[in-house]
Amino acid sequence: MLSTPQRYCTPLQVGLANLPAIPHEEAVAALSEYGRRLTERESYVRANRARVRAKGRLPWHAELMFDLSLAMTQAELSWVRKLVRKLSARSKGTGHA
Repeated sequence: MLSTPQRYCTPLQVGLANLPAIPHEEAVAALSEYGRRLTERESYVRANRARVRAKGRLPWHAELMFDLSLAMTQAELSWVRKLVRKLSARSKGTGHA
């Protein structure tokens, strides 16, 4: 489990595969909401890590798990924000990215 990366398919990837069937404005709104929820997730993970740290019960391997969760969330959030900017910059009715 520590040596082999696993492939995965997320609901976001399924949504992206169906972008051509989604109206432009709806896609931008949905992705913006997705980004908002990622921001909430990031705050939640940070708060949980701080809470556990404050109790003095955060083993080093758990710290790594929090770090990975934050890194993955931040990377996805950065990517989604770029996509929203790209889609928003396009004029209405010209399709997606």
